[in-house]
Amino acid sequence: EVTFLLTTEQQLDVVIEMVGKQKHVLLEVLIDDIGKNSDCIGANSRYLLKHVSFTACSTSHKTLYEKLFDSLAAIESPTKDDFGFILKLLKQSDKTLSDNLKDIQNTPKCITIPNCRCFRFRHIKRLS
Repeated sequence: EVTFLLTTEQQLDVVIEMVGKQKHVLLEVLIDDIGKNSDCIGANSRYLLKHVSFTACSTSHKTLYEKLFDSLAAIESPTKDDFGFILKLLKQSDKTLSDNLKDIQNTPKCITIPNCRCFRFRHIKRLS
């Protein structure tokens, strides 16, 4: 079980650098921390959510990404700041998902290869 024992932003910045592209590790810690502090978003969790982009996790670690928002939704009595922060995260998440959908919709359905003789098919008559 991993918990936040770090208290300074500099320590959290070091953790962010150490994790690198494996942000799902931070997602697991965030989910656990938010679940334990079910009455508000803690300072360390808020800092990580502000400074780390988890958009890549929305596709590669979809279950964890969804659990993060489930844990945010389960906060019992969010403050006005918490509520605004959660809405901002949802807006960012929605924008990322809609951008990914646009990319998928803009991919060509058929790709043509100009002047490529190797893909020409000729009608061959059968000898009866």
